[in-house]
Amino acid sequence: MMNDFLRTGLLLPFELLLPVLGILLIQSQSPINSLIYRSFLGSIAALIYALIGAPDVALTEVMVGTLLSSLIYIVTIRSCYT
Repeated sequence: MMNDFLRTGLLLPFELLLPVLGILLIQSQSPINSLIYRSFLGSIAALIYALIGAPDVALTEVMVGTLLSSLIYIVTIRSCYT
């Protein structure tokens, strides 16, 4: 029972940070800031998945949601500005 309270206490700040990052991502005017917000969003989501007990989903989120989308976004930004 105490473990559930501890897990909830650890997750709550990260869960509250997700909507804030989502709003910042949507309202961002700079592509670089959008990339940073998107990377943080994926990393925090992966951390939440890992803390909940879904390491396979967390690993998938890190690999696809954070790394792959960030790399594609970087290539797109670079091709637009050169």
